[in-house]
Amino acid sequence: MSLIVTEVDMLGALADLLAAWAGKRRIGLFQNDWTPTPSSGISEVQPCDFSGYAGLQTLTGWTTPTLYGETAITSADQVVWTYNGGPAKNWVFGYYVVDNTGALRWAERNPNGSVALVVAGNTFPVVPAFSFGSKFR
Repeated sequence: MSLIVTEVDMLGALADLLAAWAGKRRIGLFQNDWTPTPSSGISEVQPCDFSGYAGLQTLTGWTTPTLYGETAITSADQVVWTYNGGPAKNWVFGYYVVDNTGALRWAERNPNGSVALVVAGNTFPVVPAFSFGSKFR
């Protein structure tokens, strides 16, 4: 039998997670052609190191969780990294999120493919999102 979580609890559970995450989730970009899996760890991530890369940034501004079908969703403020024209250039394949201990919590490949940050002023924006579903299958 499948467990069904109520809409109220999905929204509440996601709101509780966001409160617990305050100041404890950081986002960065990865440059290796890697596909994250549920068993992935931080050792699989090759962080970007292009000139101007600001490294891990704290996630802020999470939206109030809302329902999208049978899923509660939220998103954080957009984070933007900019290549400054220096000697180090990267292809960005996606973003990853770590907790305050540096453990990998989630990652996502760029759905549109890798992006070259090779011309001064090139940017890579990310609006991180997180969802919480209602069914156990």
